[in-house]
Amino acid sequence: MEGLEFVDRETYSNLLSDGLSICNAFDSVNYAEEDYQKAKKQVTKLFKEHDFNVCLEDVFVQMLVNGDNFEIVDVEGEAHALTLENLIEGSDLFFKSCEGDEDGFKDFNDIAKYGDAMDSEAILQFAIFGEVIYG
Repeated sequence: MEGLEFVDRETYSNLLSDGLSICNAFDSVNYAEEDYQKAKKQVTKLFKEHDFNVCLEDVFVQMLVNGDNFEIVDVEGEAHALTLENLIEGSDLFFKSCEGDEDGFKDFNDIAKYGDAMDSEAILQFAIFGEVIYG
């Protein structure tokens, strides 16, 4: 499938799940129902091939792969579009911010082993704001 490899889908799905579930910066998510339903059908078909269940964040990742976006509303009520491009850029900024830190994360493998929801939230903040503003 075009876009992200399956393993990257899981990585970004986990990032969205962790970063949106327990965070200080974000309040809600807005999306177009038509984009959501289209992505849900696509990811359901893909996941049947791998015998996985579909969760909301998996659908969000598919929306991004499709070139659609969704909005993340911050705690001040301002909506910010999240795209695949700014999610990847936010990841890069996060890892650059860790350079020189002896215990800093080098890649998503480090986050999977040692990271938590706050690290995922930081990546989302880098994606949306270009820096960590909250927390």
